Amino acid sequence: MKNYNNPNKNMNGLLEILTNKKWMMHPESLHTFRNIIQNNLNGHVALGQFEKKQAWRMAMSAEGDTFRMAMPGSHVEHDENEPSVQSYVCILPVCGPITRNGDACSYGSVDLRDAVIEAVSEEECSGVIFYINSPGGSAAAIADYKYAINYAHEHGKECVAFVDGMCASAAMYLAALCDGRYYMNDQDMIGSIGVMAAFYTLKDGEKNEYTNQTYHELYAKESYEKNKWYRDACEGNYEDLLADLDNLADQFMADVKAACPNATDEHLHGATFNAVDVDGILMDGKTTLDAVIASLLDSTTQHPTSTTQATNTQTTIDMNNYPLTQAALGVEELVVTEEGTFLNVALLDANEKALADKDAAITEANEKVANAEKALADAQAHSKEIEEQLATAMNDKEEADKTLAGKDDEIKALADAKAQLEADLKGAKDALATAEQSLADKDAQIAKLTSAPAKAEGEGESPANNGAEPQTPAEEGADYPTWDGKESMTEFRARKAAWLKSHGL
Repeated sequence: MKNYNNPNKNMNGLLEILTNKKWMMHPESLHTFRNIIQNNLNGHVALGQFEKKQAWRMAMSAEGDTFRMAMPGSHVEHDENEPSVQSYVCILPVCGPITRNGDACSYGSVDLRDAVIEAVSEEECSGVIFYINSPGGSAAAIADYKYAINYAHEHGKECVAFVDGMCASAAMYLAALCDGRYYMNDQDMIGSIGVMAAFYTLKDGEKNEYTNQTYHELYAKESYEKNKWYRDACEGNYEDLLADLDNLADQFMADVKAACPNATDEHLHGATFNAVDVDGILMDGKTTLDAVIASLLDSTTQHPTSTTQATNTQTTIDMNNYPLTQAALGVEELVVTEEGTFLNVALLDANEKALADKDAAITEANEKVANAEKALADAQAHSKEIEEQLATAMNDKEEADKTLAGKDDEIKALADAKAQLEADLKGAKDALATAEQSLADKDAQIAKLTSAPAKAEGEGESPANNGAEPQTPAEEGADYPTWDGKESMTEFRARKAAWLKSHGL
């Protein structure tokens, strides 16, 4: 670990809290910190000095003794009489607000990342415990935690979260990244899975209410994208910032859901819960820090072999450090003598039964998994078959639609032809009626033309084309001209006029 006894760390943490925009933090804590800092800036109120909870190691010697050690690189002085380390667990406090750089009172995510890398690179390290009591903090710290835990996994080391107080927001994100999550008390606060933005704005030309100074902010002509989100926020436009927060929140929820598959929608949108209410959901169980440490230490080095002289006594072995062994044997406490801890026939039988039950449970679980996989495969095959049938039906429908479209065109063409035929028929009927009327008119004319001349003027109707005056009895005679229809009417009239003249008429 680095040497953190540095007064400049106070300024680093203060600067980060004042300048960071995106937070995964319980809001009451965030605004409390901001009020304290704002009061300090405006009224020059001194901030109190708090003692940082130091990182440490719980080590085990070759003889099976456990003892506490400082982290490498810590400013805490080492005991030269410490025994050689067989294995150890690294305990890293995540207490107070989470920042990247940390301060004199808390580690930053950069510090913790480097501590994990340094520890898991050593063969003696059996794992890492993040001791959490934090309301959350900067979203920028999550990348450090992801890198550190992935690095530990690459070296075959586990990382476990142990909650003793509060595990909210970014702290819950850190816990979700770990291989296990355990809590100390039923009322420990868990959750607040969400992302928020908290920042102050001061537009160009505005005055500071404390100093009465005018704030000026100018940008080069080609720097129009610089601080765009901030300038938009000053005008009440949060579109870009909200999109950024939504993306971060989606990733947060996805990572929590992957680590905690029993989490439901009610757990993922910022609510907080008592640890006991999310046991088996967001937390894996209730236990003690010593029990978590014991579970990470290599069990093969906890007791000397038959070729090693036993030096442990009843006062150096605490069987409460081995809750899983006691649970498997079905006893609340094992008896420890000066020679060590031994199993009688009843305990061996209980252990054998517990192991057999576990094997049976594993076999049953494997069968369920196999059945589930088969059911899934069958469902996928059935789904594929339905998709193929649906595709065929869609193709048939498309062809039918095309056929119907062609039939519609044919029906329209026939309807047009029928309309044309009906129009032609009507025209023909009209023409026929006109012709029939013309024939009737002609017949009437013919009848007039062929009718006999009137006997005297005013008696009857003479032929329309006769041209002759009404005949009188004096005009009757054998040689009186009559129209025989062979000559024209003009010729007939000329002949008749000549006859009348010759007869003095």
